[in-house]
Amino acid sequence: IKFQTVNKNLLDCLIQLDSVSFYASCVYGPSDWSSRCDLWERLSRIGVNRKEGWCVFGDFNDILHNGEKVGGTWRADESFEPFNQMIKAGKLEALPSHGDGFTWGGRRGNLWIQSRLDRCFGNRAWSQKFPCSNQLFMAKTRSDHRPVLIKLIEPQESYRGCFRFDRRLLDLEGIKDSVTDAWQVEVGSR
Repeated sequence: IKFQTVNKNLLDCLIQLDSVSFYASCVYGPSDWSSRCDLWERLSRIGVNRKEGWCVFGDFNDILHNGEKVGGTWRADESFEPFNQMIKAGKLEALPSHGDGFTWGGRRGNLWIQSRLDRCFGNRAWSQKFPCSNQLFMAKTRSDHRPVLIKLIEPQESYRGCFRFDRRLLDLEGIKDSVTDAWQVEVGSR
């Protein structure tokens, strides 16, 4: 791991795993709006120049639009611009996800509010390097945030699908004998 930026809101590093390398940025979005905008500006500058595989993850403490929040007062559309501009500048897309995406929940006064604050994004090079990467929103335990587990590959079960027979195989020499032989093998002998 080679650290590029280290501070209380951003840990940006280059990770080398055997022959595979990629960039990862761990984010903790400040609760103060103007400080958060400064962080989005810094990530935008990084993202514009980053052509290698890059994932950005953490507690962003921000949402992309009002649909990512349940409860409380709605925000003005302009308030989402800095976060959305950072995502656009870095050409980032949210990883496919599983589980309850409302990763934070808490009371503000008498209101129960839930928001999508924690997540993982990847750029196009990330998606090409890890095409099956995804994020799992886990159960809350001792925090008001759900942990997010980032998986670089799908488990083997997800590759299982329905069987499809390709009729073109029927014309190949020896295929019928191979299928017949395979069917005659006892299940216990495998």
